[in-house]
Amino acid sequence: MPNQKIIFPEKFSPSNSPVFVHNEIEINATPGKVWFWLTNAATWHDWYFNASKVKLVNEPGGHLLEKTKFTWKTFGADLKSEVQKFVPNERLTWDAKGPGILAYHARLIIPTTKDAKQLLKNTIWIALQAWQIIYAKPHVQVSSNLIRRFKT
Repeated sequence: MPNQKIIFPEKFSPSNSPVFVHNEIEINATPGKVWFWLTNAATWHDWYFNASKVKLVNEPGGHLLEKTKFTWKTFGADLKSEVQKFVPNERLTWDAKGPGILAYHARLIIPTTKDAKQLLKNTIWIALQAWQIIYAKPHVQVSSNLIRRFKT
């Protein structure tokens, strides 16, 4: 059983950040299936409308691996990221840097009796621009395509 807590770097701990967003979703799929789609960065835009222009800088296969660097766009912001933690079928984290944005994204997959409970997003954003984004789009939604994708 994985540690069911996100372990944040000190500068990104919820107590040190002005913005902390936490979403949780239960998905009727195996941890392996959830992991496959989370690490398949080249297809994020297929199930998450707010991710676009994903380009893996040092990994040609399209899937995130340990220390993969990538660029992408979300909430209108161009970001540079690097995978920080990579524990297959359990946890995936990366940083995100852009103009006025410093963020830490963490995904934790916790197996349940219903297959996989995925803490879909634990995100810390530290920046004035981040506050503006949150106020403009307070509800980050996961499309139904995500759920269908995990079941296939």
